[in-house]
Amino acid sequence: VELVDIYRTLADLAGLPQPPDHIQGRSLRRTALYNTPIRNFSLTQYPRCPKSWDRLWDSNCKRITAKQIPIMGYSLRVNGFRFTEWYQWRDNSIHHSMLSLHSSSDTPAKIIATELYQFDETQIDDADAYERQNLAHIAEAQCSVINFRHALRLLITTCQHSPPQELIPPCELEVSRYIANAQICMI
Repeated sequence: VELVDIYRTLADLAGLPQPPDHIQGRSLRRTALYNTPIRNFSLTQYPRCPKSWDRLWDSNCKRITAKQIPIMGYSLRVNGFRFTEWYQWRDNSIHHSMLSLHSSSDTPAKIIATELYQFDETQIDDADAYERQNLAHIAEAQCSVINFRHALRLLITTCQHSPPQELIPPCELEVSRYIANAQICMI
């Protein structure tokens, strides 16, 4: 469940007219009332505006326009993992930057950094809960990185632009398959 789904869910439960299509999210009424399955991931987006390229963590994007943001991070959180990739933000949109994933005519979106953290969801005080050990660059994690990357890019370029609906759309089912493959790789 993501915060973006709350508006559509509350409007649906209150019997209000369906919000216009440009309002993101989906109603989770069916899930709330009948305990039906929902997506097994959440997506977050976070900008980085470093003052210096050798200090990428020094991020302050206050009082700037979207066109001035140089780096955008997308994070996929699933059971046991967080996968994050930081991309060069071009033309005010990562979607535009990533269109080249499906076309050979454009330059692909430049990956600035990749992060993969594994969590032990059963431990209350998980040793890596603070995301100190980035697994993205170790050989044993490359299968997971590839599958998480496919899931993230599919979610950003295709699934985010599908019409809102209650049921899990086919695009998100494909994302879930990539996620399952990534999780299996790390077993």
